[in-house]
Amino acid sequence: MRHIVYKLVLDEEPDVAKRTQRIAQELGLFVNTDLIIPMMIAQLSDAESKQVPRFVSSCLTSMALVIEFTSDRHSTFNSHLKKLIDMIKTSDFLFSENLEVMICTSRVIRQVVKAGAQQGCLENKQELFKILLQLGSLP
Repeated sequence: MRHIVYKLVLDEEPDVAKRTQRIAQELGLFVNTDLIIPMMIAQLSDAESKQVPRFVSSCLTSMALVIEFTSDRHSTFNSHLKKLIDMIKTSDFLFSENLEVMICTSRVIRQVVKAGAQQGCLENKQELFKILLQLGSLP
């Protein structure tokens, strides 16, 4: 993930970025959520990685694509929804000064909300709503 998807998902060359985004979508379709979601959360939670806005943006972009395509096919996605919400709430992503990180965080939040609604996993709806309100109040 680090050496291919994260490195190239936001590439300046549109064809490279588009192909890499397709790879992230395929990972969401075919890789078990019990493997990919915890791995992505761990990579985004790494203290060293959090210091590099470009890496955070590429991880968040990849995560949004994986979530978009995972939630439709894997019934185990619901078990990771709380971990995703906790990651978003406890991270610095919501308060980032970097516009790209803020935009990518917004993408992940939208996909988490959409996935939660599709899966009928509404026990976390208050937490999701709080995150959306917090995101909407940012400058």
